[in-house]
Amino acid sequence: MKFVIVALSGELEKLQAVAALASGAAVMGMQVRIFVAMDALASFRKSVAESRGWKVAGDAGKALLKTDKTFIDYLKDAREVGDVKLYICQDSMNLLQATTDDFADVFDEVTTVTGFFEIAEGAAPLVI
Repeated sequence: MKFVIVALSGELEKLQAVAALASGAAVMGMQVRIFVAMDALASFRKSVAESRGWKVAGDAGKALLKTDKTFIDYLKDAREVGDVKLYICQDSMNLLQATTDDFADVFDEVTTVTGFFEIAEGAAPLVI
């Protein structure tokens, strides 16, 4: 079974939810595909991750800022557990005037929206 997530929000709570869902699906043996775009992609910038400069919406986000492991760490763990792949949105990367070197080392490849539709074929994407 294929589990597809489209990550659009840069809020820490939502990024943590993406990581938790991906981890759970990987443990269950699902094929997990995550397309990261817009503000979510901006939150994967190395400079943002190093400074822990993520946007938070509330108390849960404030608590997450104090934890040792980040959503990026959990995504890396999920990749070790199962078939989890992350894709950078080409258009969002262009919009941010960035290259793959600007982002955390967790992505498998860069693709377009139509390219991701091909990857996600047969699954109903969850948009976060």
